[in-house]
Amino acid sequence: MGGGRLPRAEILSHVATRGHDITRRLAGEIVLEDTCFAQEGLAQPCEVLLTTTWRSRELPVAYARPAGRGRIFYCGLGEADASYAAPSFQELLYRGLRHAAGRDEATSIGLGMLGFGAIGKEHTSAIARVPGLELRAVCDRNPERVAAALGEAPDARVAADLDGLLSRPEIDAIVISTPPNTHGPLALLALEAGKHVVVEKPFCLTGDEADQLVEVAGAAGLTLTVYQSRRWDADFLALQQIISTGVLGDVFHLEAFVGGFQHPCHLWHSDAAVSGGSYSTGAPTIWTGSCS
Repeated sequence: MGGGRLPRAEILSHVATRGHDITRRLAGEIVLEDTCFAQEGLAQPCEVLLTTTWRSRELPVAYARPAGRGRIFYCGLGEADASYAAPSFQELLYRGLRHAAGRDEATSIGLGMLGFGAIGKEHTSAIARVPGLELRAVCDRNPERVAAALGEAPDARVAADLDGLLSRPEIDAIVISTPPNTHGPLALLALEAGKHVVVEKPFCLTGDEADQLVEVAGAAGLTLTVYQSRRWDADFLALQQIISTGVLGDVFHLEAFVGGFQHPCHLWHSDAAVSGGSYSTGAPTIWTGSCS
């Protein structure tokens, strides 16, 4: 069998073109239990984005090509419903549809960081590793933390207060890493200022706050997301995949351990009214591991 419809199997698709907007920063390999419609004899010009090996032959799985004044994006995967739960496949489809619609990726995205606590260095390091992301401004009431932020991102500007951060036109999105009881009000102000928002976990402390933020972001066409530190870890993703296959049956009991054996800290993390208590640390671990 050459191209055409491949039988249902574990399909290993490899990124063939690394520099394309659709595949940039995409995982090098997408593994799905799916049916694949592989194409041969593609019209030129054409950029093959993903390939799979079938009976010792490399076959195109996804490609993009111009069509008149428009663009075509083709992906031969996706017959199986479970494929759409895979983050890498979701990202591929989103980028492909965006490309076909003529909405090219922005050259760069300017970020503003509100609060530079213990997680600030991790966010700064992650931003620096992603092409197209720029940390352009930081805001923290503690001068020592501002100095620490500039040590990690010397080109960033300093905003004296929240208004100064939100009023900067070069800031496209705000990363909020302040104590949890401030997440809801601060995220709402950022959305109302027209900024996309990334909030540290927990998202906020009440369902009403969450509903309001989702409603405001949706009405404004803005991205609103929560940074779950374990959501994309390989071990958690593996657990999600195992549970979603049903091989374990109906999971009704889960045990998880978070933390160490040191004395509880005397900062806001140990104050349930500020941190949200187990909602801040335990719940994200249970949710991430038990839900697909």
